[in-house]
Amino acid sequence: MNLDDLIALNDEIAALVRAGVPLEMGLAELGGDLPGRLGRFATALAQRTAQGESLAQAIAGDAGQLPQAYRAVVEAGVRAGRLPAALEAVAAILALRDGMLPPTANYRMPDAECDLDVIPNRARAAQVEYALSNSFAFGGLNAVLAFKKR
Repeated sequence: MNLDDLIALNDEIAALVRAGVPLEMGLAELGGDLPGRLGRFATALAQRTAQGESLAQAIAGDAGQLPQAYRAVVEAGVRAGRLPAALEAVAAILALRDGMLPPTANYRMPDAECDLDVIPNRARAAQVEYALSNSFAFGGLNAVLAFKKR
C-alpha cells in the first residue's frame, strides 16, 4: 500500500471510529466508495471485522499490506481503548515524516462561503515542521499532543 493510500485509509478509519459507526458497516461502505486496491482492502477489512475480528486482528491478517509500525499502533490503540487518538497521532507523524497532509475526511461538496483550506480527496505535499493531535473526551479529559520534526 502506498503512502497516499495509507493516509486516506487511516483518516477514514479514524472518522468512522470517532463517529461511532460499526467498523464492519463503515468499512463496507468505504470499500464501495474507494477505487481499486484500496477499496478492495477496505472491503476485506469489513468482512474480517464482520466475522468478529478486531480491527487490529483484521489488519494483522493482511500483514503485507501495512507497515508493522502502523499495525502496532492500531493494536495499542485498540487495547487501550484509545483508537481514535492513536490514529490521529499516526496522521500527525506521517505528516511530519513524509511531508504529506491528510485529506479532509468525508469532504464531498465545496461551500463557496466557507473560506477554509481543505484538502479534498487526496493527501497533499507540504513542508511540515509541527503537527498537533487533539483528543477530546467527555468530562474534560482532553489532551493535545504536539509533534516537532527533528
